[in-house]
Amino acid sequence: MNIGATIVNLRREKGVTQEQLARAVGVSKPAVSKWETGQSCPDIQLLAPIARYFGVTIDALLSFTRALPREEADRLVKEIPGIFERDGFRAGMERCAALVREYPDSQYLKLKVAGFYTTCVLHFREEDRTEENLARFREYALELLEEILSGGESRYWVQAKGIAACCYMQSGDYDRAEAYLRELPVPEIDPDSLLPALCLYRGNWEQAAAVSRRVIRRYGNMALQGMVTLLRSAWELEEWDTVRCASEASGTLEEMLGFRTGTGWHYKLLLAMREKDKQAAGECFERYVETLVAGICGEAKGYGRGDGHGPADVHGEADDHGQADGHGQADVHGEADGHGRADGHGPADVHEQTDVQKDDPPYDRSIRLAGPGNTIDRKDRILILEQYRLSFGTEEPYRTLAGTGAYERGMEKLRNAILRQKEGGNGA
Repeated sequence: MNIGATIVNLRREKGVTQEQLARAVGVSKPAVSKWETGQSCPDIQLLAPIARYFGVTIDALLSFTRALPREEADRLVKEIPGIFERDGFRAGMERCAALVREYPDSQYLKLKVAGFYTTCVLHFREEDRTEENLARFREYALELLEEILSGGESRYWVQAKGIAACCYMQSGDYDRAEAYLRELPVPEIDPDSLLPALCLYRGNWEQAAAVSRRVIRRYGNMALQGMVTLLRSAWELEEWDTVRCASEASGTLEEMLGFRTGTGWHYKLLLAMREKDKQAAGECFERYVETLVAGICGEAKGYGRGDGHGPADVHGEADDHGQADGHGQADVHGEADGHGRADGHGPADVHEQTDVQKDDPPYDRSIRLAGPGNTIDRKDRILILEQYRLSFGTEEPYRTLAGTGAYERGMEKLRNAILRQKEGGNGA
């Protein structure tokens, strides 16, 4: 509530001075000035006279609405990243808490604020990107999610459980994460498994192609997540043939779908390093960087996309020990910690509606993450690319490639992508 701003606007619309308003309601001109600058608020007994003077209701004077519209909640939450970036972690947290206190009945607002956890680290200032701060925001997000699940509207429960499961995975509470994952609904029959056939029977080739792309996007994304898990597990189990086969399959699947995580190329790099083939490792590193740049900058194309410019899920890749190490953002399938690391795989889809329940949306060049309305803009991409550049220059196995032509070419491509993003280009 900002009654001071409301009084300013009403007074200007009416064309009266602070002194005229003060005289009309029986206060001093400095009192009105303090209202308008937010230094104080009118006495409760003055609300009715002020409202009558301007010809509005007390509800309008107080900017009161019985329920917060979803569009307004979206607008309010959209302002949060800028507060974290501009004013710091403490100011961002205070704004989140203030919004929830102002609209304590809005379950949708709570869900949106909690969902910001999935990309919040991207918007923390460099000095704020600590384990402690991420843990504090995660704890706050879980409080909101548990409020929704304990008595909120049931239509938000699926999303809340999905995000909560990811939060609990990040906090190490794996049992609670598993409990929520197992509570997520699984449809007995997916209409999209039959709709393509129906379109073919009707001879509606355009609709058949559109529905098929939608199916490929959904299940292809799930297959890629499974591939990442398989590669990590096979690496830990030292099943090298599986790693080699799965890395090839991962690359092929990404190429077809238009996703760009670089997982396949990175495991090929790991295998080459293990076999002490420095030339092959360098070539894999260069291809890995090319793939990441294409994915992060939204250039990925494939048969699974509506127009070739769809979203790219940027998962954490594996380091030389097979650990998840994305050095950037992670979607709700693996949240980023204070150092950009990601691990864990959450629910396949925590969107409010499935694709079959709504029109297939047009895609733009933004990278859309799974979760409630998260979008990675150019500023975020610059940050992610910078994080990759730093990690490639300081961590194994990249450091051992320093001095090779492939390594230098890969780093140059990263630098060029950062510069072009800063200039407003696509980073190609």
